[in-house]
Amino acid sequence: MIAVLALWAVACLTLPLAAILLMATLEPHIAQNLLDGTQAFAVAESGLEVGLWRLRAGARPEGRVGVGEGQAEVHATVIDGDHVALRSIGRVRQARRVVVNLVQRDVAGDGQWHFAAAFREED
Repeated sequence: MIAVLALWAVACLTLPLAAILLMATLEPHIAQNLLDGTQAFAVAESGLEVGLWRLRAGARPEGRVGVGEGQAEVHATVIDGDHVALRSIGRVRQARRVVVNLVQRDVAGDGQWHFAAAFREED
C-alpha cells in the first residue's frame, strides 16, 4: 500500500516538474524570436530612411544596407516624377519584417524629397 502511495506521489510531482522544465527551455527561444522581430522592424525602418537619403542625394534608392546584426533590402517603385513608393525588407537572423512608405518631392518648396505619409507594415 505504501509503495502505491509513493508511486502516486512521484507521478503527481513528475507532471508539474516536466511542465516547468519545458517552459524553461522554450522561453529563451520565444524571447529571442521576439527580439529578432523587433530588431528586423527597426532595420526595415532604417532601410526606408536610407532610401530617402539616397533620393535626396540624387542616387537610386534601391540597394542593401547593413544595420547592426541585420540587413535591409530597399526597393523603389516610381509612381510619377514626384512620387516614389519605397519598400524595405528588414532581416535579422530568421526574422523578416517589411515596411512601405510613399515619398514625394516638395515641388512648391525646396524641391527636397520627404515622406508623404506614415509608413505601414506588410506581411
